[in-house]
Amino acid sequence: GPGGMLMPPAAMAASARFQGGKGMMMMGGMARNRSRSRGGKGGSGKPAGGCGKRLYVGNLAFTVSWQDLKDHFKVIGPIRDATVATDGNIGTRPKSRGFGFVEYFKLEDHERALQMMTETEIGGRKIWVREDRDM
Repeated sequence: GPGGMLMPPAAMAASARFQGGKGMMMMGGMARNRSRSRGGKGGSGKPAGGCGKRLYVGNLAFTVSWQDLKDHFKVIGPIRDATVATDGNIGTRPKSRGFGFVEYFKLEDHERALQMMTETEIGGRKIWVREDRDM
């Protein structure tokens, strides 16, 4: 009978109300996340306790990997992080962009590497080392 006709609009209104509520909750969650990650360098999965400065290493041969970089620079002291900037892949190998970054645990190692490692050779090419200011 006509009683059944009242059912759908009521159900639709309830469902719309529920949808609206869910949307609001999601927005709130996103805003919360954003403010939490404002801290910057934390949570990148690398060991803590770096010296807070990074070396920029330029003129790398394209065959040099982050492992090579780390091996080359660890003569100065223990390394927290070494990366080679890559730009897509060549087949299975990441394509090097010819520069990378090295970060030491200790500031004195960082300063020493800055003086001693520039003009040294990795993979048959002289590299140059400077402080990375974009950290």
